[in-house]
Amino acid sequence: MRAGRAGAWTLPLLVMLVAIGAFIPSLSAEFLNWDDGVVLVRNEAYRGLGWSQVRWAFTNTLVGHYMPLTWLTFGVNYALGGMNPWGYHAINVLLHGVNAALFLLIAVRLLTAVGNGRDASDAPRIETPAIVAGSLLATLLFAVHPQRVEPVAWVTGRSTLLSGFFYLLAVLGYLRSTAGGPVMRWKWAGVASLGAFVAAVLSHPIAMTLPLSLLVLDVYPLRRERAWRDRLREKVPYGAVALVAAGLAVLVRHRDVLWTLAASRDLETRILFAGKSLWLYPATFVLPSGLSPLYELPESATLSSLRFLLPILGVAGTITILYVGRHRFPGGLAAWLHMAIVVTPVSGVVHSGLQLGADRYSYLANLGFALLVGYGLAWVLLTRDTGRISALTVRLSCGIGIVVVVALAAGCWGYARTWQDSETLWRWATDVDGECAACQVHLSEAIISGAARKSPDAVPSRAREAEEHARRALALRPDLVEAYFNLGTALAAQQRYDEADVPLRAYIQRAPGDPAGPWRLGLLRLAQNKPVEAVPLFRAALDLAADSPALRGRVEDVLHEQASQLERAGRHSEAAVLVNERARLVDRENRRPTSP
Repeated sequence: MRAGRAGAWTLPLLVMLVAIGAFIPSLSAEFLNWDDGVVLVRNEAYRGLGWSQVRWAFTNTLVGHYMPLTWLTFGVNYALGGMNPWGYHAINVLLHGVNAALFLLIAVRLLTAVGNGRDASDAPRIETPAIVAGSLLATLLFAVHPQRVEPVAWVTGRSTLLSGFFYLLAVLGYLRSTAGGPVMRWKWAGVASLGAFVAAVLSHPIAMTLPLSLLVLDVYPLRRERAWRDRLREKVPYGAVALVAAGLAVLVRHRDVLWTLAASRDLETRILFAGKSLWLYPATFVLPSGLSPLYELPESATLSSLRFLLPILGVAGTITILYVGRHRFPGGLAAWLHMAIVVTPVSGVVHSGLQLGADRYSYLANLGFALLVGYGLAWVLLTRDTGRISALTVRLSCGIGIVVVVALAAGCWGYARTWQDSETLWRWATDVDGECAACQVHLSEAIISGAARKSPDAVPSRAREAEEHARRALALRPDLVEAYFNLGTALAAQQRYDEADVPLRAYIQRAPGDPAGPWRLGLLRLAQNKPVEAVPLFRAALDLAADSPALRGRVEDVLHEQASQLERAGRHSEAAVLVNERARLVDRENRRPTSP
């Protein structure tokens, strides 16, 4: 791709436009009740680019990750367009497009190294059309695969995209720094690679595995003729960054997110969880059906269950075959090892969260598999002149490649439309897996909030459906505390106030640190015509969210409105209680010290 400076960027620009085009449906999507609420909608701390927002970005560990650079991009979004979701989605789509262009540059270098059969440092500067065609296929498979929908169409997936951007820059810089000889040159390319790696782990800690993947690249396809001791020595700076990132990740998890019970279960269960996780990414790369925003972690796993036995056998069999055939098919083993390296920190071996795996983790993990397919096409084109492959085989290979890319792009477009709004997303998820309790919880919440926002008159009837999903979730997993909150909310929306009291109190008991519990119960007391009993509940909610002006404003508005209604009804003493409470809140706010 050296046909002039302008020509060299033609294919990367084309790939970028195709990647963007596949995700046009996501530009009209809403914020979702899948972390977007916690991360963006109800979070006021990131909004803007002032000193307080920058300081918060570099000191907070919200949602269990340290990702200051990602928070800064959200601050840019807010500064430019406030809370309009279009801008947040547009940045996600643009980042993915740029990542696709970067991957094309990497693919050309790596496939050239494979095609030459020697060190990439000896790779010619003018790549053959076969290599370019294979690289283009690999990049398009990455760019328009339905596995990409989750990190691109989901605003909170920004951390995966931004981390991926710097990860790919780090790899590209590494390839440049190792070109021209067996020794890595710590000049601008090497330093830029290390700097990009630092930025990658500051965007999302999943990038911490890069040094191990670079070692895999050294062996194949780069075939760098260096002793292992020398290879390890030059990775020391990368390793130091990775160790710091891993240490931060563990500290953050201990501080903000409890490890799931999977981390403390017996060895057999953890191995089965890990096997299922490791099988998920290559399996859905080959056949991207049944994709879901949540592959729920089951309560138990045994070898007697085919759900876990088959993936374990698949992983063991695949590793065995690839290892035995490593001399004839080294790329297969390299791609598998890279995948395993990337996802091991989020597999069942060490675990937090509700999921066995997630499509967003395939963003980096499946790059090697895309390269394998691309090299398959390049190999066909490279050997067509030897007489071993007929012209018909070449045409069929190219035609199949085109059909696969078009089919994946169509699937990507359709799946992106599923992520338009919360109710559509979780209806899809419950259709994929009706036993997913957390999916039922999210669907119940989406039904109620969507009805309240779009058709208030339909709230009572929609609330009955939400109640069914909340009860279904509790039947599947009684430990899901959010289900109690949603059940109480659904019952209250049907004016079944006495019934709603029980699950709301259960939620407060199980989630004592969440202000939403006493806030919702306070609203229930108002609906029951017990305004005086609502006051201490609102006070408790504000004590739990002292730094939330939005909640304080809602409490003040509710107290003012209820006091006015009580005055009109002649219940002056009760109205006076609410008026005094509102005055107390306003006075407390006025006496709060302001930030310097």
